[in-house]
Amino acid sequence: MEENFGRAMLISNGDLRVFVERPISATFLVIAVLLVVAQIIFRMRMITRTRAMKPAAP
Repeated sequence: MEENFGRAMLISNGDLRVFVERPISATFLVIAVLLVVAQIIFRMRMITRTRAMKPAAP
């Protein structure tokens, strides 16, 4: 994976826009970001719910 990323960076002279120039690659990038953000939000909600369910210390 890193080898292909490095190759893409060499071909594009370090320009990151190469990953969003085509609509399909931009779509996949947006989907990946949304999935990561959704996982972070889901885990934060689970943590707050488990803390709320614990009984208070006397």
